[in-house]
Amino acid sequence: MPLTRSDMPKLLEDGLKTVFFEALDATAGEHSRIATVISSGSDQETYSWLGAVPAIREFVDERMPLGLLEHDYSIRNKTWESSIAIERAAIEDDKYGQIKLRVVSLAREAKRHMDELAFGLLKNGFTGKCYDG
Repeated sequence: MPLTRSDMPKLLEDGLKTVFFEALDATAGEHSRIATVISSGSDQETYSWLGAVPAIREFVDERMPLGLLEHDYSIRNKTWESSIAIERAAIEDDKYGQIKLRVVSLAREAKRHMDELAFGLLKNGFTGKCYDG
């Protein structure tokens, strides 16, 4: 079955989504050097852990196990967006290469935004409030 002009928007959207996510995966973000990235499937995540482990000490005569403190905190997810408009004439004039470059730039901007969020938290680490108030 031949493609028609009405098929183009859906094909273009699917193709650009692929370009975006491939570029996003290929773009290195510095935030992953200082933060653990955890996927989320809901509007809020609750993270639980059992506190920090005790410091290492010299073993003298017997073990001194210390209990772990239970902690948890919740983070409400925010929705972020950035969009680009593509003129119909650009599609019809087969300027896909230029559109693809803009979509790749959008993916890089997404990683830059993640870096900005993570390093902003680090910068305010001594003045901002954390899970424990």
